Amino acid sequence: MLLAPTVNLHRTPHGGRGFECFSEDPLLTARIGVAYVRGLQRAGVGATVKHFVGNDSETQRRTVPPSPAGVPGVAVCVEVRNTGPRRGREVVQVYASRPDSAVERPVKWLAGFAAVDADPGETVDVGILIPERAFQHWTDQGWATEPGPFALAAGPSSASLPLIARVEFPAGR
Repeated sequence: MLLAPTVNLHRTPHGGRGFECFSEDPLLTARIGVAYVRGLQRAGVGATVKHFVGNDSETQRRTVPPSPAGVPGVAVCVEVRNTGPRRGREVVQVYASRPDSAVERPVKWLAGFAAVDADPGETVDVGILIPERAFQHWTDQGWATEPGPFALAAGPSSASLPLIARVEFPAGR
C-alpha cells in the first residue's frame, strides 16, 4: 500500500508543500492522479489518494471577508443533486470572466467555490458569495472594478461549467 498520490489543489504558495502536488488545475490534477493510480494498480500496488482538495494553511476558510468598500459581493446559488447510490461530496467552482475587457485579464479565473455533501437522491442548495475583490483590478489609485458585464460560470471543474450567469457593474464603482 502506497500513501500516494497527493492531489491537493494548492491555492497559494504560502501554504507550503505545493511541490508535492501535480498542479493547481483541477482537470490536470485529476488526469495525472488517475494515470498514477492505474499505473500502480497494474504493478499490483495499492494506492491511497491523499489531500483531495484545498489542504492549505489559511484562516477564516468558511467566511468571505467584506470588500474594502463594505460591499460583500455577488451571491451565486446552485442546486446540486446526488444521483449516486452513496453519500457524496461535490465541489462547486465558480469562474468569472470579462469578455472584451479593457484590462489585461486571464480568460477565466476562479472566483469562489464551496464543497457540499449530499445523501443519495438528495438535492442541496449551495450558496457561494463571490467577493467584490474577485472582479477588481489594481490601478494607480487602488482597487477598481471595470464597469460592464462579467460572466459567471459554475460547475464541478474548470473544464465543465454548465451554469452561466451575467452580472453587470455600473460605472463609478
